[in-house]
Amino acid sequence: MVSLSKDRYGDIDITNYSTTFGRKVDCDVCLTEAQISNHHCTLLVPPLTSAPITVQDRSTNGTFINGIKIGNGNSKVIKSGDHLSFVSSKTRNTFFSYSFQDLRETEAPDEIYSYYDVHEELGRGTFSIVKYATKKSTGEAVAIKIINKKRFKDDKAFNQMMREVDILKDIQHPNIVCYKEFYSSKDHLYIVLELATGGELFNKIIDEGKLMEDEARNLFFQMLSAVNYLHENNITHRDLKPG
Repeated sequence: MVSLSKDRYGDIDITNYSTTFGRKVDCDVCLTEAQISNHHCTLLVPPLTSAPITVQDRSTNGTFINGIKIGNGNSKVIKSGDHLSFVSSKTRNTFFSYSFQDLRETEAPDEIYSYYDVHEELGRGTFSIVKYATKKSTGEAVAIKIINKKRFKDDKAFNQMMREVDILKDIQHPNIVCYKEFYSSKDHLYIVLELATGGELFNKIIDEGKLMEDEARNLFFQMLSAVNYLHENNITHRDLKPG
């Protein structure tokens, strides 16, 4: 869910079938404001895309979809592009308002599905899901980044993503994941990438607690080498992180 007031609350990734919002500490998402009920509402996300996503209102002051109150004890279907609010729009308060996006994925479109067997999910971010896949003709293992076009708020955001795809096509470096292919359907973009099997650096640090100096030096050298290569080609990354 994309926050409409990022200075107060950030975006929320929904990964569970049932997600409860409210002030109580046992809620999945805690919103510590007086207007929010202890257990304000519950979002139910079935894994199959054919099943609707619903919001169960459990609040005193109301849960709203596109400004319409659901009502305590009632449920309502929510779809991509709908605005979910935990206070009435009459308050003009966007602190508790989100633009909802359905990022559930099943099969790839016919074009890419004819070339790749798409398997389990490897990870997900705010705008995309990454899945493990194998190329039918060669058996090569790859990662496919699946981006829902509905996440783009305007043409500027879409054009920026396409610019990033163009950059990926042009760069080659041993410490940068290699671009392979690109597909586009009505609702999604599919970027086929080299499969990095080592996992995320962030998880490695958490699992091991710390890294030995030689290993840390080697990893840091690889990162600096990749960043230096980008800078030499007049490219700025702008989103460096261990995850």
